[in-house]
Amino acid sequence: MERMDKSGYALKVVFNALHRLGTIPQAWDKSVTILVYKKREKSDISNWRPISRSNTIAKLYSLVLANRLGRWAARNDRISAAQKGFMPVDGCCEHNFALRAAIAEARRSRRQCCIAWLDLTNAFGSVPHETIFTSLQWAGLNEEAISVIRRLYTTNTTNIRSHQGLTPEISIQAGVKQGFPLSPIIFNLTLEPIIRAILQLGSGYSLYGESIDVLAYVDDLTFVSESPEGLQAMLDTAGRVATWAGLTFNRKKCATLHIDGKRREALPTQFHIQEGAPPALFEMEVYEHLGVSTGYHVTQSANKALKVINFKLKMIGDSLLAPWQKVVAINTFILPRVSFHLKNGVVQKRPLNLIDRDIKRIGKRCLNLPQRASAEPLYLSYQRGGLNLLPINVVADISQIVHGLGLLQSAHLGQLSMAFLSNVVKKRVRRPPELQDLASYLCGSMEGAFANESPGISNIWTRLRSATRRLKSKINVSWVNEDGHMTLCLNGFVLQRGAAEYALRNSIREYYPQKRIAKPDQGKVYEISSATNPPKHFLRNGDFTRFADWRFIHRARLDCVPLNGSQRFGNKNRKCRNVAVRMRPYFMSYATVNQTSWS
Repeated sequence: MERMDKSGYALKVVFNALHRLGTIPQAWDKSVTILVYKKREKSDISNWRPISRSNTIAKLYSLVLANRLGRWAARNDRISAAQKGFMPVDGCCEHNFALRAAIAEARRSRRQCCIAWLDLTNAFGSVPHETIFTSLQWAGLNEEAISVIRRLYTTNTTNIRSHQGLTPEISIQAGVKQGFPLSPIIFNLTLEPIIRAILQLGSGYSLYGESIDVLAYVDDLTFVSESPEGLQAMLDTAGRVATWAGLTFNRKKCATLHIDGKRREALPTQFHIQEGAPPALFEMEVYEHLGVSTGYHVTQSANKALKVINFKLKMIGDSLLAPWQKVVAINTFILPRVSFHLKNGVVQKRPLNLIDRDIKRIGKRCLNLPQRASAEPLYLSYQRGGLNLLPINVVADISQIVHGLGLLQSAHLGQLSMAFLSNVVKKRVRRPPELQDLASYLCGSMEGAFANESPGISNIWTRLRSATRRLKSKINVSWVNEDGHMTLCLNGFVLQRGAAEYALRNSIREYYPQKRIAKPDQGKVYEISSATNPPKHFLRNGDFTRFADWRFIHRARLDCVPLNGSQRFGNKNRKCRNVAVRMRPYFMSYATVNQTSWS
């Protein structure tokens, strides 16, 4: 399609003709469904995930409609700020911060806080089509636009592919179309009646002058209230609207938590929704909310996830992948998950140190380096001849800073974050803080009033302060007050929210080459080799590289080739004429594969 219609002129003509005629091709209504096994009993159809394949041009048409509908919804405020799913914000970070802040504040201030985590049963596949169209009408979309969307849903059919072939056509009467760019925005608008009905109750939890009512991430809903009666009113309202919409809550995946700050415990209060009672969490129990374990105690929210990450890291290290493929797998599957939990959870140092130790061990083994070799080659970028693997403790500090910057610059939680920060600084300086006090606190200042003893209550801002102090020892980073807002500066330049993490990571990578050059022996070799800029493509994909070359080159770059003259211990012969004996394994390995290209 791209080669035949690069400008999109043919598609424009087709889409405009369909709009004029008020119809769509019959092929757009048909799809093929493939069932993918997930887990547990294969005989249970609920343990299979349906994947739908449909017409590609229909998806492009849906993308055009999604762009227009999205702009209309944003311009007319048709999607609540409480809904973060499919929105251009870091919704997981914002929701997890607001919920943890409410729990911590209730325990600290000895208030009540009632929370309900709700999960809709097969929300995307079970919402009736008439509910979709009615919700679009309530949102204020005109009938002509609704009729365009209705045509995509009127006569949908699918065939399920099995071992015996395709089944007869099955009519689809419910659910948004799988794989269509229009489906996310339609689903958000369909869920708006539930969210707005809860917001109208006004039974949320008051936190630093802001009200936290609903935390929605697509079909995952979290209700927060100051009293059991308020939370039950929320659940009753949500149950009635969901029943009207043809949706049901999966009570096995729902949970509630009643925090009594005065009694300093979690009460086993029973709440009800749709004639059922979700399980009530006790003090030591947690609920998996947006990938992070949340409950009465939130100090160890990521331990279980980090154990899984550590196990998968070891599987990558023991796999039969090529060395450069292992590095790509770690960068692609391991480090992003670690970064997610560093931003969203409360992570202890010990599991992070274990992951960092294993990454160093696997990285050096991939480069065929001895354990005594410098670790800086792992931290450098691919362009600098490294593996792009930063130390986990540095990644943790960067993630903490980026998370705090995102909260302070958030359109929805900016005021709440500033109020929370001001309250923390007030306890440290023991007076109402000024804006400059907030910047000095985040920079880690220990002068004047900041020399006072810390209250000892750990929170996101105390951890951010410590992270900034540690990072300042490596790069020039600081917090400044700019027109009443806290902003982050790197080398004197203000960083924007979206580019902060990339800029900080690149800046910290410039710190390690200098540290490596300062090494007494290995740094000398790097100082000479870094004067030129040879190709580094083989580090990422191994192109035009033999395994024998790979095993030798990284040792040579660090002066770690096992020569007689470079023995570190013992009194063996150090004459250079014996180098051939020591290098024989490398020469033999090279001769074995010299006719094979491992690109």
